[in-house]
Amino acid sequence: EKDLKIAQAVRDAAKANEATERERGERAKLELELAKLKEPRVLHPEQRDRIITELKKFTGQKFSFNVYPDPEPLALLGIIDATLKSAGWERVPSQLGAIEVNAAGSTAGTAYDSGVDALIAPGANDLMPALLALAAALTREGVRCTPHTNNGLIGKMPTAILINVGKKP
Repeated sequence: EKDLKIAQAVRDAAKANEATERERGERAKLELELAKLKEPRVLHPEQRDRIITELKKFTGQKFSFNVYPDPEPLALLGIIDATLKSAGWERVPSQLGAIEVNAAGSTAGTAYDSGVDALIAPGANDLMPALLALAAALTREGVRCTPHTNNGLIGKMPTAILINVGKKP
């Protein structure tokens, strides 16, 4: 009977060790996911090169920014700005946003939401191909960008795509 108790204790200890290892693995996985959430959004040089290649066919396209005024969105704005300029796009002053901030050498309206959106005025059908290409190129490279129309852009001159860089979701 003593041997049976010892054998049972050994089995119980083995099960406890397995459970502990599973918990450690789950904890490590959660810590990795949390670290990813805290990492800033970036576009590496090879990603930027692919975006530039994709968007060069829209050389001369005008764009502007709205931005959440924190370091991480401002840094991402700078990367997107440089990438689009390398594709031959032309930055114009912000078209929306009551408060403007200096961002990557020009003005950007302030935005207090999250994520990245690309916006045009309803009916600005001539901008639709560039809008969709921009959103698709950024999304393919890991910066999810959603295309929209925005009534606030109706009648704004110059006609441009507004890129809204919000805080990291």
